[in-house]
Amino acid sequence: GGKAIVSNDFYLAIDSASSNNSISITGSGSSLILPANSEFSLGFAGSGNSVVVSNGGGLAARQVTVGGAETAQRNSLLVCGGVVTTRYTYVGDEGGWSNSILLTGANSILYATNTFACGVSGRASRVEILNGARLLDGWGRIGWETGADSNTVIVSGAGSTWSNSYDLCVGLRGSYNTMIVSNGGTVWSGGWTPVGQESDSVGNTVIVTGPGSSWITTNIFLIGERGLSNRLEIRDGAYVSNAWYAYIGDSPGESSNAHGNSVLVTGPNSRWVCHSMLRMGDDSGWNRLEVRDGAFLSASNVYLGMGSSSWTCNVIDVSGPGTIWTNTGMVDIDGHDNSCTVSNGPTVYSAELRASGEDSNTPVRIVLDGTNTQWFCAGRVVAGLSTSYGFITV
Repeated sequence: GGKAIVSNDFYLAIDSASSNNSISITGSGSSLILPANSEFSLGFAGSGNSVVVSNGGGLAARQVTVGGAETAQRNSLLVCGGVVTTRYTYVGDEGGWSNSILLTGANSILYATNTFACGVSGRASRVEILNGARLLDGWGRIGWETGADSNTVIVSGAGSTWSNSYDLCVGLRGSYNTMIVSNGGTVWSGGWTPVGQESDSVGNTVIVTGPGSSWITTNIFLIGERGLSNRLEIRDGAYVSNAWYAYIGDSPGESSNAHGNSVLVTGPNSRWVCHSMLRMGDDSGWNRLEVRDGAFLSASNVYLGMGSSSWTCNVIDVSGPGTIWTNTGMVDIDGHDNSCTVSNGPTVYSAELRASGEDSNTPVRIVLDGTNTQWFCAGRVVAGLSTSYGFITV
């Protein structure tokens, strides 16, 4: 039940020679409290330092940083039955690498009322939210600045939650960052939710897998807003939902590097519910959406290749018995050499279907193939609209 009140910033391992130091804040009522304008820095420049907050202990500061300078490596914060309260929490701040936070257990909570970031400019940072623990923040970031690469957040276990009141970005400018939601974990985001936001953000991945696992956003959802080769996978009974528009490969009006982005929805009871419009390949190419092996996708209107550029080879591929793709509005395959293939027994529903390409040399195609493959269209089916070029093959 001891309490330590510090009147200024607190640095554990302030220089690169300082290593393997530790602090334990444990027991009901035990706490380390810093002033409202202060920073608690765990491993500012040193390596292998650790802090444990457990069994009812608490840590409070305006900012908590785990791994500051470039020399800061392998520093760790463990919260096990304790509470950490901050305004800003940064893991891997100024180039530090392999720093980590582990939250585990139902009574483990980290509050970051403004921003939580895993990898500000640091590399290989890791955050795990396990066994019913909770991370609650305003804005969430994984891989914030250029060079903030290969950072990972894992949310796993029933009741484990990462809740963002506003935006959540996986790869703002960083590359090869990962978020994994598994075994009944949940991620919430209330604002803009991009995976691969800026043009130098490459190869970021989100995997939502397993029954009860979910990622829910109440705003716009983007896989590759301006970045290249970013990916979302929804597997093995997991659930993803967005309340507003969803984009795969760019958003309207952008001029970017948003090529080669992809979404995979696979396995029985795996679901992506898009409560509004889904667009793919706006002014970008080689993006891909796959729904297969008993998975489910729903949207209102779906537009493939609606941008004004000549980028090509965006693909929708729906396949397998029990797979369902349902649309309350139209499906419009547009642009240059874009395609939609439905094969090997899935079922598709739409209010209207259009194949309306822009060039006779690069027409768009819709192909229905295989036993028990079905597309139910309540309204018009159009192959070639006005001077456009489109083919529908059954």
